[in-house]
Amino acid sequence: MKFISRSFLSICFLFLFQFKPYAQDLSFPVQQQINELSKFANSYLDAYSRDFSSNFGYSLNQGWGYGKQPGKLGSISLSLITSSAFIPKGEHYMNTSELYKPTFITTSPTASTLFSKNVDSWMRYYVLNPETGERLTDPRNGDEISGQFDLLDGLGIERGYTPYALPQLNVGIGLGTEVSVRALPIHLQANDGDDVRLFAFGMGIRHDLSQHLALLRLSPIKWNILLSYTKQSTKYKPSLGHDFLNTNNEYFTSRSSGLEAQYATNSYQAVLTGLYKAPKFISLSAQLGIIRQTGILKGLGHWSFQFDPELVDVDQFYVEVNDPIHISHGKTVPLIGASMLLGQGFFQTELQYAYANVHLMSLAFRFNLFNGVGL
Repeated sequence: MKFISRSFLSICFLFLFQFKPYAQDLSFPVQQQINELSKFANSYLDAYSRDFSSNFGYSLNQGWGYGKQPGKLGSISLSLITSSAFIPKGEHYMNTSELYKPTFITTSPTASTLFSKNVDSWMRYYVLNPETGERLTDPRNGDEISGQFDLLDGLGIERGYTPYALPQLNVGIGLGTEVSVRALPIHLQANDGDDVRLFAFGMGIRHDLSQHLALLRLSPIKWNILLSYTKQSTKYKPSLGHDFLNTNNEYFTSRSSGLEAQYATNSYQAVLTGLYKAPKFISLSAQLGIIRQTGILKGLGHWSFQFDPELVDVDQFYVEVNDPIHISHGKTVPLIGASMLLGQGFFQTELQYAYANVHLMSLAFRFNLFNGVGL
């Protein structure tokens, strides 16, 4: 995909971690510089991905089938769920003055975010002398040694989306209760050896509340409650043949191995639904509830670095991920929504709209295989 690029991985794996340095007689400025780099990375990657990461969990937990009361004991149906958050159109550009920036890092005034159009954005990193903490200069000409990196491009679509599709199994377990399970494992390996693993899982339980009160049983509006949980985890591992962070220039050499980026989202939801069966083929429902999502972005890997001894007289030092820095977030918001179910018998379609932090839309196709027995 467009936003999984070499520059993305370079920034992730160079700046995303807390490293533990191993070397002879290395002073505190080395550890301090590495810690400051990781803080910048957290700040930048959080701002870049915020529109997506802060809303994906909400869309992942939609499309449970609000337009139909829980099935009878033994009822079985299969559903295909599609859903997405719709993030309002806007510029979405990043003001880099709001990022955490140590003194040895400079950036362009603005930068792209995931959904924005591309702007000319960059960061410049000044190499510090690991013994003095001062900017390292080339003894041949007195120039400060630095490197400039392009920051991530945006997708250029301006309006944000968080689409997904999952199969779902629904089973009635009696007493007006239905259990739903959704899962989708994906393993992709590109021709160049890049490895992507995606796993999504969700479980929901709906219970008919109308059966417990005579007044509700007589009402044309039926009530049920849903408790649901969903999660997804994504792992991206570049092939060993890629030279991410492997450099060899007149100032220093670096080598990397075992690089892997991971992103995980969890979402919890409780929703009360009122359902009204209109004409024969239509059911209308309204939802009110609460939903919480959390997310973590982290990474793994090893990196070694060596100065040219003619520039600075220090031994090679090896840095290793000790406790990976992670970008984490969590938010709980109210949910309000409505849905319309069309059809009866074997095949039904349900369109749902909800608002929870942003607009959410889902479309579900349900195949009723067995109606069950009993009440």
